[in-house]
Amino acid sequence: MDNDENQLQPVLETIPAGNRWADLAEMTRSSEQLMESVTCRLDALNTALDRLEERTDRVLVELRQLVGTDHQRRGHEGCGDPGADE
Repeated sequence: MDNDENQLQPVLETIPAGNRWADLAEMTRSSEQLMESVTCRLDALNTALDRLEERTDRVLVELRQLVGTDHQRRGHEGCGDPGADE
């Protein structure tokens, strides 16, 4: 507890004379509101990134299917043994 008071003292010294505890309580409430706002925005960003990742995964699957279909349609175009890809 003594360590907490030592950390709090520099903060209290920056608050002008008057009702320091009320000012500190207001600063705490403001900080909590700000953190809540940041948390909500981070949650929204996380959701958007999850959706983007899912969409990217679907596009990659479709591209792989298209490339595979195109490769099968054209046949073997490489050098060497035609059965080497199988």
